[in-house]
Amino acid sequence: MKSRLLQIMAIAGLILPLTVYADGNTVVVEQEGIGNVATIIQQDATNSHAGIYQIGDQHQASINQAGMTDAYDEIRQSGIGNELRIEMEIQNLSAEQVGEGNVGHLMGEAENVSFRQEGNNNSAYINVRGFGYPADLAITQMGNENLISLGCPEPYDICIDDPLISQSLADDLFYTQIGDSNEIHARLDLSNYQEITQLGDDNYFYTRVTDGYMNILLVNQIGTGNQADSYIGWGENQQLILTQDGLGNAASTWQHADRNQLEVLQQGNLNLADIVQRQDNTGMVEQTGDNNQADLRMWMGESLVLLQDGANHYAEYDSDPNSGPTNSAADISQSGNSHSAIVYDFGNSDSTLLLLQDGTGHNMLVNQSARHSDMAAQQDGSGNEFSVIQSGIQMSADIMQSGNFNVVHLTQEGVGNTVDITQQ
Repeated sequence: MKSRLLQIMAIAGLILPLTVYADGNTVVVEQEGIGNVATIIQQDATNSHAGIYQIGDQHQASINQAGMTDAYDEIRQSGIGNELRIEMEIQNLSAEQVGEGNVGHLMGEAENVSFRQEGNNNSAYINVRGFGYPADLAITQMGNENLISLGCPEPYDICIDDPLISQSLADDLFYTQIGDSNEIHARLDLSNYQEITQLGDDNYFYTRVTDGYMNILLVNQIGTGNQADSYIGWGENQQLILTQDGLGNAASTWQHADRNQLEVLQQGNLNLADIVQRQDNTGMVEQTGDNNQADLRMWMGESLVLLQDGANHYAEYDSDPNSGPTNSAADISQSGNSHSAIVYDFGNSDSTLLLLQDGTGHNMLVNQSARHSDMAAQQDGSGNEFSVIQSGIQMSADIMQSGNFNVVHLTQEGVGNTVDITQQ
């Protein structure tokens, strides 16, 4: 095999298209100035290397590869308004942009990809699949008002018009954003592992997994006013673990198909959790702080636990009266003062409600219409109020209150219903 080293020093405004064939080749392009363009094309080669290094503003760097094995690419851009584009069939890629208003496009097949952007108003568009082996993809952005977009083919705005569009991506994905007002949009198909970290305020994350099996999604947001939206489609045995720490954060998740698992942890005040589950999924939501809210909607065989600790929390549980849960279970626990909970359980049969409020000044409303369903509720403290409406066949209500100045209102309609109320 021949081994060739080509190193080019370019001045401002020079356009350099380079095509390299055969094995063991190395191409290195260095440009400094304004508005330079560098293009490297490599085809049908092994053990090759392509590198582009640009300093200045408004540069363009492009690497296009086909039929490659054991290749390594590296791009470094420093300045404002630069753009890089890589269409690859390689094992390893390392890319970096430092400055503001830079754009990166990574497409093709790879084994290990590392892409870093530092500065404000940068964008990364990623469409990378595994290259014979499971692919690892790590994207890091440091700065404000940056964007990471994964799994959306060009032109990118088609994903805005059709949110169902997604592309198969790498198996292990790691995103990190440090700064404020950053966004991540990930539309994935058959992705196995995602780990997302956002540190700062007013950040946004959206992921949509349309299919897959045994997927794991870990989300960690720390700051104020952050938002996380997750959609798990028709895959099975998928796991979501989402943590938010700060003030005024919001988490929304929608899980479809069978045997998916959900865990949402929110620490701080004025946080919101909006959870939708259907078809034999399990979940746990925990909120710690004050003035938090949890909205829970369930269909068909779900199991969900809600824990709220602090003051002035609100929880609402709602089952779909059309498809109604069968063998569903909800466990709601509120500790502290002045909490409210509303439960609408319109399941078909065999649903179970476990409700606990510990502290003072709580109120809870339960409207349950089903067959062979049970409700057990306990309020510990003073000044609590509990209201229950049950209608159906063979319903049961077991209510216990301990403390002073507590009130229970209960209405039952139907056949074979039972009630047991204890105040002490």
